[in-house]
Amino acid sequence: MSPPQNALRANARRAARFRANARHAVPRHAVPRLAGTRLAGPRLALPRFALLFLALALLRAPAPALPAESAPPAADAASAEATAPVADTAPAAPAADTANAAPAAPAEAAPPAPPAAPAAPQPRRVRISVRGTGWWGNIQQTRTINQILDARRGPAVGANEIEDIAFLLISALVDDGYLRPKLDIQVTAPDGAKSSYACDATFDLDLPRDIPVAEIRFTITRGRRYHLKNLSFTGLAILPEADARALFFPATAWAGLSPPYSTAAFKQSISALLGEFRRRGHAQAAIDASGLHLDHANGNVTAEIKITPGPVWEVRRITINESRTGDAPPAAIDTAALQKLAGLPWSQWWQQDLAEQTRQLYFHHGYPDVQLRLEHTAAPPAAVAPAPRRASQSAIPNPQSPIPAIVPVAVTLHVTPGPQVRIGKISLAGNRHTRAATIRRRIHSREGGLFNPVRLENARYRIAQLGVFDDVRLAAAPDGAPVRDITFALKETPRHQASLLAGWGSYEELRGGVELRSNNLIGIADQTRLQLVHSTKSTSGDLNLLLPDPLGYSVNAALRLYGLHREEVSFDREEYGAAITLRRLFGRSKYETSAGYSYEYLLNKNSTIETYTGQDDCSLAASIKLSIGRDRRDNPLLPRRGWHWLLQSETASHALGGDADYEKLRLTASYHTAWKRTRWLHAGLDAGLIEPIDGAAIAALPLNKLHFPGGQNSIRGYPEGKAAPRAPAAAGYLGADVYLLANLELEQALTESWSVVVFYDFLTDKAKLAADPAYECLHSLGLGLRYRTLLGPLRLEYGRNLNPRPADPKGTLHLSIGFPF
Repeated sequence: MSPPQNALRANARRAARFRANARHAVPRHAVPRLAGTRLAGPRLALPRFALLFLALALLRAPAPALPAESAPPAADAASAEATAPVADTAPAAPAADTANAAPAAPAEAAPPAPPAAPAAPQPRRVRISVRGTGWWGNIQQTRTINQILDARRGPAVGANEIEDIAFLLISALVDDGYLRPKLDIQVTAPDGAKSSYACDATFDLDLPRDIPVAEIRFTITRGRRYHLKNLSFTGLAILPEADARALFFPATAWAGLSPPYSTAAFKQSISALLGEFRRRGHAQAAIDASGLHLDHANGNVTAEIKITPGPVWEVRRITINESRTGDAPPAAIDTAALQKLAGLPWSQWWQQDLAEQTRQLYFHHGYPDVQLRLEHTAAPPAAVAPAPRRASQSAIPNPQSPIPAIVPVAVTLHVTPGPQVRIGKISLAGNRHTRAATIRRRIHSREGGLFNPVRLENARYRIAQLGVFDDVRLAAAPDGAPVRDITFALKETPRHQASLLAGWGSYEELRGGVELRSNNLIGIADQTRLQLVHSTKSTSGDLNLLLPDPLGYSVNAALRLYGLHREEVSFDREEYGAAITLRRLFGRSKYETSAGYSYEYLLNKNSTIETYTGQDDCSLAASIKLSIGRDRRDNPLLPRRGWHWLLQSETASHALGGDADYEKLRLTASYHTAWKRTRWLHAGLDAGLIEPIDGAAIAALPLNKLHFPGGQNSIRGYPEGKAAPRAPAAAGYLGADVYLLANLELEQALTESWSVVVFYDFLTDKAKLAADPAYECLHSLGLGLRYRTLLGPLRLEYGRNLNPRPADPKGTLHLSIGFPF
């Protein structure tokens, strides 16, 4: 495995420290400043059109520099050198580059209007290559090194740059578990002379300061990789061993893959373990990690960690002393609510909680300048074993010393409230296209009210939620005054934006389109979005207008116009419609409700469905749609824990302006929980029902509103829509009036980004709710591989049908992105 690029990024700052302590002193202006360089690695893959652009760029690249005998006159070269900017990290060009330049022409021989002299040839770029990390690792490291150098240097490379690169490469190897790497450096001078240098993890590298460089080759010998094989603990009285081991072993340890060992990572794990004990109140906890053994023959590392927890420090008393500032009256704030923190284990984190709750209390009463100072007093030192001076020394208290089970701690909180402050004028700045009234509705603080920083910060957050500002900042002036003016400095997003869309689905295959966004067309923080998408199976257009707060804060309105043409498995779907929807989100409880009215023109063509005799090919559906749901998942795109549910209803009637009468209900729910540390259980439920109302004939149900289960987000043993009930003699697929879908998954992490999934999908549905045939049940069992992305998991899954019907596939392979339920 090649050293990761993020390891190079982490060691850039260490390279700067190394240069400061280098054996050979060099002038400050000659030291490359790599510490502040952003080490961006190359992309892992390029699309085909990017490769085409790259080829065109190579064809249009400038010609190589002219040979020495074709160089411009010395006077021109000197002039170009005098006007060119001087790079701090680029040494002067070798004298050989201009030694053969032609002498300057006499001044009297110059023509009256000479043509512009050609630009001086650029020195040849130093070629850098890396060997020993695999073909792809070599490419990555070479490109990353060039990016680092290009940020600060010219075409020349000196000893400082070579030492920096060597340090970064070796540090990355050591951090990746190769504790004894070797690095051979072959330097080729401009005249072809070669010189070799070598260094190892001790970094004993001695390079001449004036080394000429035309080409550098870094050859890495990684050596044996060390792995943490065995880890034992002594003294884990309050912490489960599984939790302690989780600090040292990554997610891949379940498969018997021991993590690479590095000194830095091991020290971080020790520090995290010590922090767990101190967080639980063991302020004198100490860890001895001297039982560390490295087997250089096979690379196995064993460690014995001895823990001395020490006594538990418990808060017995909290005293609050309030001091006055000048002639300011006492704040007289009831602090009884802070006493609920008494009786808890004392730690630095406990102190932070006490300080934060105290600030919140005084902020609420208009004291934004409150200052706090905490003191704690433990039991007499004679009754408590002394704590080690430094955690890294791993000192252990003397076991002969008396160690009480609990050390009572008294905490004194000194509070300086400062003056009580009120709000003066509230101003807005930067809202060129957004009306002030729209913004002020989200500011709940009022002029003349108490100055509460928390409440003002919440207002800043609510303004940012409008979605039309890139930046929202809050400023108060003048400082220290009893009345302060508030200014919200706003930076609006560009009014018009365009984006390209691309995606892939197992049924629609390649999808592409364009999205156009416009903000503040009518000045009330409105957002307009036009989305045009085309795939091999469908074409759609969607125009949305979002209006925030038309009826008050937290109630949003959306107007929508849309059209869709899609090839289903049994017919061609065409839909055109308009809808208006009101939504409200209850922030603390996570409930979301919506209500809306839609008017749709539903058309089906080339239908092979014979569900109902006399069914219309087109219908008008005017309906009222209601929904309520609650989401308690930790991450909607990649859930690991939590649950959510959503109930939707759609009622269409002639009384609403259409010609269809039906009631449609749908319930979706999911549950996610962790099993051990690297396994997760996912369960999903999806149920749907549609039936005619008001005595309407069953043929009045629009075909477009029937259910067609199957696909990547349904029962995965079937292609899109092909799990629906079949017509007699398997002539085609029938839409289902009612269905119930259940999904169950067991996900096991392989790495931080990759995981494997075993899933089971169950479906039962029925073509006609009040008639035969009876319900049919389908079962699929499958295996999948997932890769974590910002848009959700990239999924490659195969579902095998356990009881396929005649003409059903035995199984289906799906490639998609996004969580299935």
